[in-house]
Amino acid sequence: MDDAGKNGHEEIEEMQSVVEGLGGSTRIFAASIRHVDSLTRLAEAGVYTFTFSPDVARMLFELEPLTDRASAEFNQAALALIPPGWEHFDPARAVDVERDGGLDRLEGERGLVETLDGEIDGEIGEIGGEIGGEIARLPPTDEELTPGHPAMIARAAIAKYYHSERVLAPPDALKLIEQVRSTGAEAEIIDVERRTALADEQGATIIIEGAHSVSLDSLVEGGAYMPDAETAIVLTCDRGPKALVALDFLYDRFEQVYCIDGGTEAWQSAELPTEPVQAR
Repeated sequence: MDDAGKNGHEEIEEMQSVVEGLGGSTRIFAASIRHVDSLTRLAEAGVYTFTFSPDVARMLFELEPLTDRASAEFNQAALALIPPGWEHFDPARAVDVERDGGLDRLEGERGLVETLDGEIDGEIGEIGGEIGGEIARLPPTDEELTPGHPAMIARAAIAKYYHSERVLAPPDALKLIEQVRSTGAEAEIIDVERRTALADEQGATIIIEGAHSVSLDSLVEGGAYMPDAETAIVLTCDRGPKALVALDFLYDRFEQVYCIDGGTEAWQSAELPTEPVQAR
């Protein structure tokens, strides 16, 4: 439709509205989708039968680095469970045995296979849980620590999606801090920007009032100040991505860890209290 000078999205969405209005079982088939954004828009309109180009398929199924790494570790763990000799077990040979009348031998092998399957399933389940926990604790890569790098942007987006309940608008973050402190418990704001270095470069900068400045790199390396595990932590940075990466990294380490959506810039735009950081 686009090639014919029409608005393909609008035409298909209108057809989908007609189909839904009729209440039948007819489905709209959208062919030759060329962009992932088109899939998203049509799916939101209720269209879910497509054909698309290999380029779109590659974009859809391209593995995220963490997923790829987790898959490789899981495969290695699964292979380690296979007893010596069984890695060459050939199901076709077992079928040949049955055809030759060796039922007893076949049943014996089947029993061993079922036992082995049960053991592997149980142990893989345990290892899968361990691997899942280990993946959740993986520190960011160098690329994920680099501002503006696609890897950092991707990990920040993933963190915001999976930990959305911990990403707070500035007023909500301030309210949370006040509520926690009103009970006598501890709550701290940690700014993962290099505030002193920024002040040296720019002459001065700002930080949320009462926040501790701890760079993301030193936080990940473990050499930075961190409060007790029971303390409620609210993370921030200039605009959000660094704090989201820190949230993803600390999520399983602290019971109460949050992130300010939009970072210090959003906090300042909401006219919430800040303080200056002067150059050294």
